[in-house]
Amino acid sequence: MAVDVRRVVEIWNPVGKCSGTGYLVADDLVLTALHNVLGCGPLEVRGLGGDSKWLAAEVLWPLTEPPDLEREPQADGALVRITDPGWVRPAGVEPVRWGRIDGGPVVLDEQRLACVAVGFPRSEVRDGIRDTKEIRGHIERLTGLKSGGLITAYVDGVAVPGKGDEKSVWAGASGAALFVRGRLIGVVTTDRRRDYDGDQLTAVSVVGLAARPGFVAAVGELVPEDVAAADREGPPRTATDVGGSCAGAR
Repeated sequence: MAVDVRRVVEIWNPVGKCSGTGYLVADDLVLTALHNVLGCGPLEVRGLGGDSKWLAAEVLWPLTEPPDLEREPQADGALVRITDPGWVRPAGVEPVRWGRIDGGPVVLDEQRLACVAVGFPRSEVRDGIRDTKEIRGHIERLTGLKSGGLITAYVDGVAVPGKGDEKSVWAGASGAALFVRGRLIGVVTTDRRRDYDGDQLTAVSVVGLAARPGFVAAVGELVPEDVAAADREGPPRTATDVGGSCAGAR
């Protein structure tokens, strides 16, 4: 099982006019990019569906002084709790499976690790409403070996949005959960278009986030599987269920 679209949510800050993407990783807990919610007060989230309503939410982690993302881009992750009394967890969803690509020696081989994510970029705004956009490509395992928690994903499996008014054609998709072989391995954070002609996105490793104080305590048990060696099928090892880009349209 890979991306479950019932877990994909939009994130909106009505005060700062910040928008982004998130992924429901537990009953009422959403994983997103930290820069989506930095300096934000009350937040709103909503899932897919024509009758989906915006629901109240708040930042759960980190609650301490946020890290300097210029110096620590590996820290660009956050957990948001849905607090709205009208929230109903999607029925029948399977537990999230966590993964890692930095669990052992990186060996050059001919096999690519395919990756997929789903976000809400500005490129998909229709009649003032953001729609989903599939992000599909492969992981560059030998890029950024010294980054200590950053993942580079090359988008080559879907049409890439054209140039718009934003700094990034993927603006609004930050916070999307990145999956490899059915395991959630990272959070999409940055477009590397200023550095490369090819379309590359940076994601923050969930293993790196899990090493930071308070993350695992907020999520629950987190046992990442090595996706480079993982079979496509097998018993899940999961997180225990517990109960945006800052320029964009809602």
